[in-house]
Amino acid sequence: MTPPNFPKPTIALIPNGSLCEGGTLKIDASPGFASYQWSNGLQTSSITIDKPAQYRVTVTSAAGCSDTASIAIIQSHIEAVISKTHPTCFGKKDGQIRVDTILGGNPPFFYRLNNGTARSTNRFNPLEAGTYQVKAGDNNGCSVSTEVTLLEPELLTLTVGDDTALSLGDSLILTAQTNAIDPLVQWNPTAARITFAFLRFG
Repeated sequence: MTPPNFPKPTIALIPNGSLCEGGTLKIDASPGFASYQWSNGLQTSSITIDKPAQYRVTVTSAAGCSDTASIAIIQSHIEAVISKTHPTCFGKKDGQIRVDTILGGNPPFFYRLNNGTARSTNRFNPLEAGTYQVKAGDNNGCSVSTEVTLLEPELLTLTVGDDTALSLGDSLILTAQTNAIDPLVQWNPTAARITFAFLRFG
């Protein structure tokens, strides 16, 4: 009597996504076999890994037939190149953060500010001064977060001194003092004898 000719097991190794930097990845082998033996020592139908490498599994069917398959897992690395524009004046909300370039990853990319809603636009504005968390991610689910700080300009100060009483025919030199850099000072009404002084406070 001729013994039955059992077919060789067929294995399909399927990674559930990509191995992101600092993350984990689950690899599934075909279900329904009597036993599984992975190259990392595990004996389950699926394994969860956290390192890039070549992974191999040997499966054995209920009839005692076996086969081996392997899969190479590469770690996905993603970087974000970010530029920023600080607010122009104290208390003004006209700052901007922009993700200029994504290095690595698999498009399309998404962007979040302070864990807000994911969006396809790579810039955030208008923004006030403060520290923000910018997150950029790719189509594989890998992402990178960067802390970005927008600086508050100094509060603009301007003084021309204390009030002074003048008698008819007297003259007075008024000096404008400000912490502004390269300021444009306009007087009203126009005076003939006025000087300007730049003072840097702080």
